[in-house]
Amino acid sequence: RGSAMAAESTQTLSRLLEKTGDWDKDERYMATNDLCNELQKDLTLDEAMERRICTAVMQQLDDSSNDVQTIAVKCLGVLLKKVQQAQVGEIGDKLCDLILTGKPELRDIYSIGLKTLVADVPHETGENVAGALAYKLLDGVRSDNADTKQECMDALSDVLRRFGHTVEGLHHDLMTVVLAQLQHGKPIIRKKAAQCLGSLAVASSDALLNQMVETLLQHFEDDSADKRTLIQTIGTVSRTVGFRLGRHLERIIPILLRTCGDPDDESRHTDESNELRENCFPAMESFVLRCPREVAPHLAEIVRVALAFLKYDPNYCYDDDDEQAEDAEDEEEFDDDDLDDDDDDDTSWKVRKSTVKVLSAVITARPEMLQDLYDTCADELISRFREREENVRLDVIACVAALLNATLVSNRSAMSSGSGPPGAAPTLQRQRSAVGSLRSRVPAIMAASQRVINGNSAKSKSAVFVMLRTLCEVLEGGLDEHVAELFEGVKKCIADRSQPLKLDALSFLRSALEAHPAEVLQPLLPGLLEPLHGCVAEEWYKIIAETLRVLGAMAAAARPLAVDGDMFQSGAEGFSHSAVARPLYDAVLPRLQAHDLDQEIKECAIIAMGKILAHL
Repeated sequence: RGSAMAAESTQTLSRLLEKTGDWDKDERYMATNDLCNELQKDLTLDEAMERRICTAVMQQLDDSSNDVQTIAVKCLGVLLKKVQQAQVGEIGDKLCDLILTGKPELRDIYSIGLKTLVADVPHETGENVAGALAYKLLDGVRSDNADTKQECMDALSDVLRRFGHTVEGLHHDLMTVVLAQLQHGKPIIRKKAAQCLGSLAVASSDALLNQMVETLLQHFEDDSADKRTLIQTIGTVSRTVGFRLGRHLERIIPILLRTCGDPDDESRHTDESNELRENCFPAMESFVLRCPREVAPHLAEIVRVALAFLKYDPNYCYDDDDEQAEDAEDEEEFDDDDLDDDDDDDTSWKVRKSTVKVLSAVITARPEMLQDLYDTCADELISRFREREENVRLDVIACVAALLNATLVSNRSAMSSGSGPPGAAPTLQRQRSAVGSLRSRVPAIMAASQRVINGNSAKSKSAVFVMLRTLCEVLEGGLDEHVAELFEGVKKCIADRSQPLKLDALSFLRSALEAHPAEVLQPLLPGLLEPLHGCVAEEWYKIIAETLRVLGAMAAAARPLAVDGDMFQSGAEGFSHSAVARPLYDAVLPRLQAHDLDQEIKECAIIAMGKILAHL
């Protein structure tokens, strides 16, 4: 039976191979597609059939139809996992030869085929053919043809990323040849060379990496060298190897800071300068995270420059007056569609985004600087909640959330060590100071958050609610004066069509109910009942479960247990828990009675009803 099935598969493959040479392009496409599907089955190919299939697929890469070429590349990825190592080597050699000497108009197809080979070939087979591929591609990089150089460096980067350690014997030659391409006249060649050096750096020995970096730094002293390309290259290398560049930071960081320049220098308000900064700031982010000891002397200057470019938006004028700025935000409601068409090509937002990443890295990696970060960064970050570009705004909000998380972690750590030896006291004092700095900024955070909540962006609102949830946790409430206004925003957001926004708004509402005093919350509870009734009837199980948790928290807030003495605390003046008892019961009961529910919903319904019965 097995031999019969093998014979049938061979016949099927033979029939499909004949059709791949049909005059009709649709027939060729269908035959190649069927061949690809057949190869995915559990079958064994003999050497002769392997050769026939490889030859047919390689011919399809030269097909006059783009569709046939595309399906041939897909088929190649499947074929590489079926054939023996010798066939893989032949395919790789053939593709390299085609890139070097094949039809120029098909060079991109050959390149895609080679990239597919490198990405999909089994690792053991790839290690054995990587050397031959790298050697041929190196010849292509030496070529005088710019397109050939570009495709070969692109493919070489892929080879080095996956099999870099396998071709260690070629590392020095690769470094020498690719470094020379940094002086090429075409920007795309220089960019590909920088990327290739970044891939090479990962697999290089420390000695070779140091030689590479020394060569790049020496070029900075050459007035004729393209500084922009050198910065791009150092930035790329730093992002790939990180801590291994620690010994060079004394020379690299001043170069990066100098390259960023002054945000007020109008002569550098160009896309070229912005692209340079896009490379500088990620490099600094990498150093902050991966070279903590070596970067320490430069942190203050890195933070200063990052803060300067946090506001870098030369094509847009923000009003310095807080009230006017708030009015402008309410009018615009963060609607990017209202911006001038001239801003479509504005790349300054990428610079601002990269600066926020640097500040987030400092906050995450240097908890001992927490108080200094509040003093230097907090106000600037809060003011940037009005950022007009949503991608940047989300990162700014996340950065403030990271600052709050760092405060929470440090405060817990300090409190747990507060009863320790005398030497721990300064740490506790420092963290209390950080919490005090945070409390003093609560009004500013609330004003900035309300602008976002009143805007149009669902993603930004979600990010703000996540941040506010952390704020409640850090301050153990602390938003008494702002709860009423926040709850109004929550009610609007849980009526929104965005499911993630609803979930984040409900999660914040639960945190606020659990963290604040009952007398602050009780007057607001009746106003929450109607929108929450709608949420508990939603279809998405996560919304239902979170709403049930909120309803349970409302029951506890409506009639909290007394710490001592009477069983329950007295309520706020004019509030009676009976006003919310029945609506809460009616909201939870249907979910408790239903049998075909998600397990999480069942558990939340049981807990919520338990709280209602216990408190009300």
